[in-house]
Amino acid sequence: PPAPAPSRPAPVRQAQQAPAAPAATSPGAAAQPEILGGARATGQVVTAPGLLDGVRNPEPDYPLASRQRGERGVVGVVLRLSEAGAVLGVEVVQSSGYPALDESARRAVLRWRFKPATRDGVPVPGTIRTAIHFNLDR
Repeated sequence: PPAPAPSRPAPVRQAQQAPAAPAATSPGAAAQPEILGGARATGQVVTAPGLLDGVRNPEPDYPLASRQRGERGVVGVVLRLSEAGAVLGVEVVQSSGYPALDESARRAVLRWRFKPATRDGVPVPGTIRTAIHFNLDR
């Protein structure tokens, strides 16, 4: 008998990524988060975590000593989120060059909340990357 024809794998559907938003300009403001992740298994629909409707996460404090010294910069962070949208962990992936600014950003994002990622409509842990801008122009 002839050998069976090889089967083709089904296509993988990936969650849409949010477009990058322009950088925030106010002191200690956070840029729009970049959504990381996507569906990895056939047939699963994954929705990436995102901002909660009507909720504004608090801006980090701009340390007074850093202001007085004229320190400014951008702190890039990757946030590990729970299935409830709470921040479980923070990794500083881009330092501002000033430990006080990096620490202020890290402390602030630990208080943030997000809409959780979902897989087939069920909340699951997720990851978001964002940047905190410390700017003295305002």
